[in-house]
Amino acid sequence: VQVWWVQLLGKPPADPDAQTNIGWHQDRNYWGSWEQGSQLFTAWVAVSDVAVDCGPMKFLRGSSKWGVLEGSDFYGQDHQAQQSAIQVPEGEKWEEVAAILPPGGVSFHDNLTFHGSGPNLSNNMRRSFAIHLRTEKSRPVDGKRQGLTACIDDYSRCPVIYGEASNR
Repeated sequence: VQVWWVQLLGKPPADPDAQTNIGWHQDRNYWGSWEQGSQLFTAWVAVSDVAVDCGPMKFLRGSSKWGVLEGSDFYGQDHQAQQSAIQVPEGEKWEEVAAILPPGGVSFHDNLTFHGSGPNLSNNMRRSFAIHLRTEKSRPVDGKRQGLTACIDDYSRCPVIYGEASNR
């Protein structure tokens, strides 16, 4: 398992004029540097308390098994409109699960998992970081090392944290 990208994230506290929703999306739609079928996932780590009122990340239960679907929009502010646009596969249902976490708590999700978040209605900044990971079965498109895959051979910047290569 190799770390290939890390993000520090903050969701500002209540501001009725701010558009701070993160729309329902699958990370796969934004990670085109990787071949289809790559095993990519994220560890989302809470730095501050993530309670119901601070716009926690929400996941759609079972969506990692639905494949890549249309309607994914990271910037979408209208979650109800997105829910209407995303075609949930027959036999599946739209079930949201919130990641309520204490500081230091972590949730994991696959690159096909639909996720998003609503506004932070608390008086505190919601802080977190996302550690994006891959397995050895993940390959850059056409073998090219560019954009998000540019540094994967530099183990001082993109360390292997589990497996045979973790001793490098």
